[in-house]
Amino acid sequence: MSTVDAFLVLADCLKPGDGATSDATLRSALARGDIDWLDVVSLANRNALTPALWFSLVDRGLASLLPPDLADYLALVDDFNRRRNDAIKSQAIEVAQALVSSGIRPVFMKGCLTLLEGDDAADSSMMTDIDILTAKDATAVAGEVLRSLGYRTLGRTSHVAHAATFHRPMSLVTIDLHSDLGPQRRFIPADAACRSARPLKNIAALGDGLSVTHRVLLLIMAFGIFETHYPSGHIPLRHLCELSRLCRLYPSQVDWDLVYEILTRNGLDTEAAVLGFMAHKLLSAPIPDRLCSPTQGRRHLQKCLSQLASPHIDYARQTYAALTWPFNRFRMDYRYRCGLSGSALLLARLRHATSVLCHRYILAAPKCEGEFS
Repeated sequence: MSTVDAFLVLADCLKPGDGATSDATLRSALARGDIDWLDVVSLANRNALTPALWFSLVDRGLASLLPPDLADYLALVDDFNRRRNDAIKSQAIEVAQALVSSGIRPVFMKGCLTLLEGDDAADSSMMTDIDILTAKDATAVAGEVLRSLGYRTLGRTSHVAHAATFHRPMSLVTIDLHSDLGPQRRFIPADAACRSARPLKNIAALGDGLSVTHRVLLLIMAFGIFETHYPSGHIPLRHLCELSRLCRLYPSQVDWDLVYEILTRNGLDTEAAVLGFMAHKLLSAPIPDRLCSPTQGRRHLQKCLSQLASPHIDYARQTYAALTWPFNRFRMDYRYRCGLSGSALLLARLRHATSVLCHRYILAAPKCEGEFS
């Protein structure tokens, strides 16, 4: 089985079942035993989707068709992940209670929000940190609350960083305390995100969760700005699963008109249309047509799959993206307030390149967390 075939099998397994065609096709492939599960599970591990793979197969009634040793392995990983998530949830609740007691209402984001609200993906989420946003005037006090709980900042936080990372000995994950939703202010200003946040489902006293509209926007921004997925030709299967899940669970809560207007105004509509097409094509996500471009999306997806089959091309493109990504126009605007085009952006890029070269090679100073990326 080729890497591309393994990837497509993994996507098929993660796709929500429709009880008919897709389930019957996958069931037939499982019954024949012609799937190379080593390759499929390797990709699931690399994308932090192994518990999600098991959850989907169990939910669709297909787990019984797996080889016994594979089923045992997936169930074991799922069990460990559930226990790990229980510990992370307790850690998040402790922090939330301390912040609320200090008069700060935290806004939870990303995987931690899924975990706290306990929806269908909570047990299968694999978490690396707890992301919390606070109002601008409360960020400093929130940092002191975390310090009172024994947390300390991880490294030296730059004055232009959008979040400070806190860690505590013997705690399972770090806490990212956000002052902005990533290195941007144009798409979702922090204060607007806090105003539109909604009380946590079933535990409203502990704080709020980012609105579903802003959660969708955040996934698109991560694909096009915050990470190298789009320029490097990487298919962010984990992001696609989350986007598909949000669109299926909360269709009426996504303000697609607002999403489209914000993306178009900021020139990220192409990246959004590509991400939307991949989510629809690979996972049957119900994405609106204007955010799901068949022409651009199919071309990009085919390029990504071809790259997946060629390690040399993949390495070259990943290297190129790693070199150019720090100079993304949105990141430059966030750091230098230079706008998104024109001579001011060019000067900001030259300034940033000079700063990086000076610190890394001339002064030989160690890189500080979040300072140069």
